Amino acid sequence: MQVFAVKQTNTFLAVLVLSLLTTHCAAQSSSLVPNSLSTSKQNTFREIAREIDNPCVEDSLAGYKTLEDVLDAGQTCHEAYLLSSDIEFFLKNDLDKPRIREMVRDEAKNMASPAEFNLENRPRLGESSAPVEIVVFSDFQCPFCARAAETMHKVYEARPEAISIVFKQMPLTSIHQYAAAASLVSVYAHEKGKFWEIHDQLFKSQKELDAQKLTDILESLGASKDELFDPEKGQQYGVFVIEDVEDARKANVEGTPSFFINGVSIEGGGNYERLLSRVDAELNAPAAASPDARRRAREKALKTCPYPGHEELYALLQPAGQADLAMYANSVLCPCPGVSQTLHDCTITNTCENAPALIDKIITRIMENTPKDDLIREIELIVQQERTKMNP
Repeated sequence: MQVFAVKQTNTFLAVLVLSLLTTHCAAQSSSLVPNSLSTSKQNTFREIAREIDNPCVEDSLAGYKTLEDVLDAGQTCHEAYLLSSDIEFFLKNDLDKPRIREMVRDEAKNMASPAEFNLENRPRLGESSAPVEIVVFSDFQCPFCARAAETMHKVYEARPEAISIVFKQMPLTSIHQYAAAASLVSVYAHEKGKFWEIHDQLFKSQKELDAQKLTDILESLGASKDELFDPEKGQQYGVFVIEDVEDARKANVEGTPSFFINGVSIEGGGNYERLLSRVDAELNAPAAASPDARRRAREKALKTCPYPGHEELYALLQPAGQADLAMYANSVLCPCPGVSQTLHDCTITNTCENAPALIDKIITRIMENTPKDDLIREIELIVQQERTKMNP
């Protein structure tokens, strides 16, 4: 991945064989922990699943505490099926346990609140009615995006009736001189019904991409550079790029290429095996819970918030995020000067105004996907600064 600097995504080497969970929510006679894994990897699967909160929002499955509990009861739901597929895939590709746990927890968070994008009049490969929608944020000068573009075509060819791929612009202008101009050329090509043709041409000529190359491509479409890049005439095309970049910001997209499958951010989506495994899991998973079931789950979260006065923000956190908040709050001191309680305890007792303000800050940072080490350092610094202040 390119994250405003070059950063490569994880590489997955083996091919996934999907033959694991049942595809409905009725009780089964045995555990749904995949038996295609070796005994040692089944044990690791259980250890990871035991540390993942039950992701199911259906009332019939609400009594289970962890993902392992759900599977051991012979049950599954849309989210549990996908997370189980993820764990199995990562274990088969020999990722280490801490990394798998981190990735699956992140994905559980993303599943609880799928991203929504403006996809109107965006380039789409396949039918919008396809059951699996892949949204990719990309930059025409990003070398990893060029590889991902080939992967997109390959995945689409493998499942043409099941997949719809939508392209979203994310030119990294701080490091790529011609990325924004290439985006505008591709938007113009889309208007002319030739987006995917120009999409492929831009990536194939990526190393030679410059002002002259873009001008040549533009002229082959029947336009001039003055027409497209004029501040007023080209404004209608620039709007699409600006809106896509804003969508990326709202979804906490940090770099390119970034992939979302049915609204859920997928790490490692540039890898063919990883992407195809997730597509197949989506096709075989039980149907997602109804909006009404999700509403009830949200109401339950509001009622069970451990920090009075923080219910609205707390409810926006996914289960793993709520667990992280509890971990942070119970592991640092209260920011109130002269108080020996933990942040959790002094928030409950409303010891000083600094404590609830810090809880809100932590919740916000968790929703922003702040790395744990960075957040811990930030919390400790705030606590240190507040505790050294004199009492009023």
